[in-house]
Amino acid sequence: MKHAVMKPWYSLSGFIWQTPFLMWIAHWFWRWPNSLPVPGYAVAILGVAAVVMAVRANAFTWTEEKVWIVVAAALCFVEIQAIRHDRKIASQEQADIISGIVDSVKTQTGGDSFAFITLTGPEPALLTFNGFSHPSGPWMLVSITSHGKYPLRDIHAILIDDERRQAAVQEYNKHPGGDWVKTIQSADITYQYPYFRPQSPEAPSGDVQTIGAYSIPQNTRKRLTVNFSSLNGYWNEVLHLGLVSGQWRQCLSLLGPTVKQFNDPFIWCDSDWPEGKALAEKDWAGIKQPAPQ
Repeated sequence: MKHAVMKPWYSLSGFIWQTPFLMWIAHWFWRWPNSLPVPGYAVAILGVAAVVMAVRANAFTWTEEKVWIVVAAALCFVEIQAIRHDRKIASQEQADIISGIVDSVKTQTGGDSFAFITLTGPEPALLTFNGFSHPSGPWMLVSITSHGKYPLRDIHAILIDDERRQAAVQEYNKHPGGDWVKTIQSADITYQYPYFRPQSPEAPSGDVQTIGAYSIPQNTRKRLTVNFSSLNGYWNEVLHLGLVSGQWRQCLSLLGPTVKQFNDPFIWCDSDWPEGKALAEKDWAGIKQPAPQ
């Protein structure tokens, strides 16, 4: 009767062959996830381990068999994580590149930046400010301010006074032989400006430029509209003026130029004119918001 030959529990040769593979795996797991190898590295080591296992198959001890299984599983796991990590880095790099391109385009076109017009005063008739004056009587200073992180280029603005337009139309109706287009446009004031700096730590309120003079309103309330255009699109402003305790106050609302800004109009007001803010909040109530692209 033959006696069964018992395999040794472990062997020195098995330990020597397995130690380098275990050290590689221990190093990767010890410094996880900062020391993940590049994709393909763990598979290459697994290939070497497979050759060693094939050569030593007949000399395996019980423990060596189980350790080789652990080594193979660990190397497969490391390779899968390395592939995922590499794809994550590649996706992030691609996203950064796209973001950089988008940001560069927005820097050239203006992105979601916009500008708005404000009127301040009154100024005396004899005063000249930045080359602007209004000799016929007290006047208000017309300023334009940039808002946003991107610069604006080639800005066009048309300030429309509906009261003046209505008066011009009534006058035209008395003498209908005139130029109708000229009559309509007589209530409009066109402004152009080549470049506006964006908001910045040095200029948190934006780039402010004086662009003209405007007659003092005849009544205690005034509503003006302004149509803007620039390289980044179009936007519209409604400017409310009100005489409060002998001082002119203003409040404005602005729609555009992006779809997001259509859903959330920009509102700016003098803090001591709450009635103006209430008016501004109603400016775009009847406007149908565009669907997101």
